[in-house]
Amino acid sequence: MDQELRKFTGQRACLDRYWRFSGYGELLSGALRRELTDNGWKSRPSDAKHKLVAMAQKATCGRMDYSRCTMKELIHFADDRGIDWDDAESMKDIVALLMAADDVRSFHCFLDLPPELRNIIYGCYLDSMPSEISVPSRPPLAKTCKQVDKELTPLFLSEKVIRLPYYYAGDRHRRRHTVGLLTDKFFHSCLKNNASQLRSFVVEIRPRSITKHDLTAHPFACAITIERKPPGDVPSTTYVLQDIRLSLHYIHDAPLRKLAFTNALRHVLKKLGGRRLQVSDIHDVSKTAERIFNYNEARLENHLALVNSTAGTSG
Repeated sequence: MDQELRKFTGQRACLDRYWRFSGYGELLSGALRRELTDNGWKSRPSDAKHKLVAMAQKATCGRMDYSRCTMKELIHFADDRGIDWDDAESMKDIVALLMAADDVRSFHCFLDLPPELRNIIYGCYLDSMPSEISVPSRPPLAKTCKQVDKELTPLFLSEKVIRLPYYYAGDRHRRRHTVGLLTDKFFHSCLKNNASQLRSFVVEIRPRSITKHDLTAHPFACAITIERKPPGDVPSTTYVLQDIRLSLHYIHDAPLRKLAFTNALRHVLKKLGGRRLQVSDIHDVSKTAERIFNYNEARLENHLALVNSTAGTSG
């Protein structure tokens, strides 16, 4: 278990980079200068790359380029922010004071904003993230307080495509289906109170033993309707999954692929539907899984035929 937790901690640190800004370290100096110019920042030919990277990161955070300001403007900014600049001897000193204030700036009135304005801010926050994310934890902003979590997490789950990895042992254990620790953590944290908001996801299945070939069939979109039927006279509710995609890696045996995907999809929908998911729903899931699988099998066969014909032509 300790080994699994250590593995989980390392993977989580890697996967949860989805919300971070670019480090810009991979860009050349010329590309960094163009990035800065596009964001309204000015750089000098003598600026070293580490300085360009720092400037690009500040521009991404919405910081201001004080090098373009006049002395009068700098003093105006300092006065508005209550910064004591009496001991400053030059423009450079005032800029240093303003940049130091930027590093510790805070805003304590977010929840006093109208809900409509908060939703606009949430939208900008989510737009900065990839459209498809593997088993993420909740966005850091959602961890600040319960109200922000309640408002932001449903938007996050409804707008992003979530990749859910599952594992299969192989031919000798055809019925052994396991949920990865990351996926399990995702269901118990991010989806704990927001399962009904998840609309789009990718079921990704990998066997424990990986072969040298990589066969992947994806994507396929479909819709599944689950009618929740609570006891008594309470009206039933309908839950629609708008986009389910299948990604199968390294599994060459067709019956095994089908069984793995069906089991994984059942597990996902049981988690989403909870105790109110009916036996008939599971049957519908099996039929839907078969339809998705058959569609992807046809695509995979066409892909392999194309690969083989290309290889034959090149040979």
